[in-house]
Amino acid sequence: MTGVGVDKVKCQWVPAWLRLFLLVGIAIASGGCLDHMIADQVLKGPNGGQRSIVSRMLEDGKHVGLNYSCMLNDVDVVEVGPPIARMAYYTVEPKGKFYYVMTRMSRDLDEHAVRKQTVWLDRLGEKIDEEDGQPSDRPALIEHNYEFNAPVYGGEPQILVLGHPVVSVDERVAMEKEPIGTIILLQGLGGSVRENPYLWHLAGMLSNYGYRVVMPDMRGHGDSTGDEIGFGLYEAKDISQLIDDLERKGKVAGKLGIMGHSYGAMMSIYAAAYDKRIEAVLGISPHNWLRDFSGAATNIAKLFRPKVYGLIMTIGNEKTIPSAIEIAADRLGVDPDAHGPAAVISQTDAPLLLLHGDSDQICPFSASEQILAARPENSELLIFKTDDHWTHLYRRTLWQEVLSFMDHYLPESPMDREIDADRHVGAEDNPAWVMWQASLGG
Repeated sequence: MTGVGVDKVKCQWVPAWLRLFLLVGIAIASGGCLDHMIADQVLKGPNGGQRSIVSRMLEDGKHVGLNYSCMLNDVDVVEVGPPIARMAYYTVEPKGKFYYVMTRMSRDLDEHAVRKQTVWLDRLGEKIDEEDGQPSDRPALIEHNYEFNAPVYGGEPQILVLGHPVVSVDERVAMEKEPIGTIILLQGLGGSVRENPYLWHLAGMLSNYGYRVVMPDMRGHGDSTGDEIGFGLYEAKDISQLIDDLERKGKVAGKLGIMGHSYGAMMSIYAAAYDKRIEAVLGISPHNWLRDFSGAATNIAKLFRPKVYGLIMTIGNEKTIPSAIEIAADRLGVDPDAHGPAAVISQTDAPLLLLHGDSDQICPFSASEQILAARPENSELLIFKTDDHWTHLYRRTLWQEVLSFMDHYLPESPMDREIDADRHVGAEDNPAWVMWQASLGG
């Protein structure tokens, strides 16, 4: 196996924002063109194009142990491209009422629960004592919880808890069911299935209702390789090659759907337009035209890297980031005013559902309106009032829309199921959340 140079390995651990900060400094010192340097970062894979440990181990035919065996059943890698990259993907098998999903305001979980990644829930059947594992009159202990702090701008951080009963791996395997359909689930820009698993709760919910969920890291993300991303130019074919690999390995059961959030929603639409094997597509908070991505990039910088944004504005001006997006589009060989989901959605007849918050500060809901207008037939847009780019992901009402859409199009016969409110506790079930939403007029 070809080794990775020491200098390159060291660079992989430098955060993207710090790389950009250093590049800005170099631009000042050398008189370089700042917008060209920002264009480099726009197209650069968020993980730095690294060859992850998972990918390298699979290339060598070594066993890869999963740290999250009660969530992720399997991991594999497929070669995609061109440009050539290796895509890692994870599979969640249907387990039938196995997972519990709960959204809580951070104040509702004590420090011990957050630190130890355990939480006590009620209404979950058998009660297990925390100390000796014996039946108790306390609420059931849920192990293997994954908690994600989601900033709510103007409100409080949310804790999303994904858990399951205390069972052995063998017991969990025995609970697996035959899939009624297969769903590819894509995270947003910079997402990593293992390290930034903010959509795991959707995978758990869909698993509860009989679906096999496949979660790939797109090129340049997480455990996948790839030096550059293509805003759909490369990714549509990548996902088609993923489907080829899934079919070769017998992992496509029933009809195939695809869904994603943000950048993943964009890629879902591109994939459905490219590959007619996809029979249903759902996009949560997608972006549309590449030129308008300058607004998203600006807002992301303002929210998460204000010092870097301030430095860019000090050296450049308000035209610097839009200019960088135009340079990136030119390198991809696309028209920034005509490259986006709205340009390709008419190439598929697959039913489309768009879910968008009307207060989205990253991808404005007008992007979904543009996509809907490009192909109104067999398409629907649902707007979540007062929700931003993330907050509707924590709503049981959104989970219900996802389930109802997939249930209508993927099983052999359409199904009409209500989400179990005891097992899936959304933000709107929390009085503190309701009060905060009311203060916003929601």
